Parts: sequence; C-alpha cells; structure tokens
Amino acid sequence: MDRGYFSVDAILAAEDRVPVVFNTMAASLGFLDPACKDEDLPARSRVELPLWLALALQAKNMVRVELPRHYSARFREDLLAGPDAVDIRERSAFFYETGTALARVKRDDHLQRTMRMVFAGPRFRHILDASLNSGGDDMTDFLQDLPHAERALFHAGSQGSKAQEAYKKGTHAQLDMAEVLKGGSAPADRTVGGQGGKESNPSL
Repeated sequence: MDRGYFSVDAILAAEDRVPVVFNTMAASLGFLDPACKDEDLPARSRVELPLWLALALQAKNMVRVELPRHYSARFREDLLAGPDAVDIRERSAFFYETGTALARVKRDDHLQRTMRMVFAGPRFRHILDASLNSGGDDMTDFLQDLPHAERALFHAGSQGSKAQEAYKKGTHAQLDMAEVLKGGSAPADRTVGGQGGKESNPSL
C-alpha cells in the first residue's frame, strides 16, 4: 500500500481536477457537462474530474485521462527554459504530485523527467538557500507562491538549519532527519498513487 494512502496531503492532491474523455455513454451523468442537456453523458464528452476518480475510471476503460494545459509540451518548454519565472502554484498547489501521477498513467517519460528536472533544478537551489538563511524573517509572501512539495522542501531546510544551530549550541541532543525526507523519497513522490491510486510513484 502507498505510504501516503491515508495522508491528508495525499487526499488533497488526489482532488486535483484533470480532463478526461468518456469512452462510453455515462448514464445519469449529464450534469457533469454544463453544455449537456440530456440526463446521460454522451460518449466522447470531455469533462474534468478529481484525479482519484479519473484514475479509477480509466482503470476500467471508461474514460481516457488527458493532460491539463499546464503539463502540455509547450508549458514544459517554458518551464525548463525559465523555471523561476513560472508561477507553478497558480496552476496547481500539488503540481509535482499530480504531474508525477499523470506521467505514470500516461507513460510519459518526458513529463516524468520534466518534473524531476524542475524540482531539482534552480528552483530547488533557490528554495533551499532561502530556507537555510531566512533566520527569523517573515517568509509568508515567499511561501504563498510555492506549491506543496516546494513548501515541504523549504520547511525541511528550515528545520534542519534550526536543528544544526541548536546542536552547535549544545541545546539539541542529536540531529534528526526532517520528516519530509525520512524514507529516502522526495516530497513530490509521497502523495498521489499510480493508476487507481494504489501504486507508489517513481521518485522525482
């Protein structure tokens, strides 16, 4: 079972909405499409569903999961060209978690590599530097622009910095690994499961 299966973060990440196309007619689901005037949803209808439901229905071949615009090839190019200039959180608070889940389901190796490269690239260094050197500064404005995985990274760095200072001063018995880093996986790997929500994601 996925270690994040009962995690609040995993539940919230699985609520991210993604587009799907129905392969068959869906009885009594016409309400999902505002443009549909019938009680039943016709085949080939395109609607948005929570990620957990989209994955479950695709596993039964009832829908085909598609990529949101912020995971498109064009957006990936912009992201890789200037990751610091892109407001990722505006697209999705769980950008990395959802992207990793979709990459697995779609078997999209390029999307998987993009998630890894962006998370571990200039943004990683910038966030880690800020977390280690923020001291007692108010970082509210900085944090509100970060998606969940990057906030977790910031807090891990801040926690580690405080523990190191306490250790130097002799007020901390030992240095502990930050909770988000325990288990050897990146923050973005511990939430949304694979197809059907039951498989673990590959590490970023």
